[in-house]
Order: sequence, then C-alpha cells, then structure tokens
Amino acid sequence: MRKPGNPHRQKKGRGRVLTLEALWWKHQGQCKYCGCTTVLGGSGPTMATRDHVRAKARGGKQSGNLTLSCPACNQDKGSASASDFQRVRAVTR
Repeated sequence: MRKPGNPHRQKKGRGRVLTLEALWWKHQGQCKYCGCTTVLGGSGPTMATRDHVRAKARGGKQSGNLTLSCPACNQDKGSASASDFQRVRAVTR
C-alpha cells in the first residue's frame, strides 16, 4: 500500500525520483531534445520515456537528473551529456 504524499514521486534510495507521468506534465509532453510531442503509455516513436540528463555511466544520479525524451532521442543520446547531444544534433540537422 502506498504511503500518503506526493503521487508524482517515487522513493528511491535517499532521494526522490519523478515518475514518468510527473515528468510528462512538467515538460508538457515535449521531448527535451527535439521538441516532439510524446504520449503516455503504449509504444512506438511518440512514447514518452525518462532520460538521465547526465548519464548514469558518467556518474549521473537518479534524483534531480531526469527529463522527458522521445525514444529516438533517448537512444541516440546514449551516454553523451545533454549539451553534447544537443550540439551534435544541431550540426547534423
């Protein structure tokens, strides 16, 4: 049974992690990297996903390090930093 409190946060270790739904509302459904509109639930190219702004592989923490992303940007970004990924996207567009 869930404890009372903010339904948009999940307890993980010592910090609190935003749920996918909370991230979706926070970013108004827009992918941080390409700006496309994402949807909650389901599957496919417009499905909303959580992305670590600073990759866990590079020491990024879970709490306060998440943003909303579409599946394509999440996969393409990999372990790059958000700023490096956006710089590369700007050059290749």
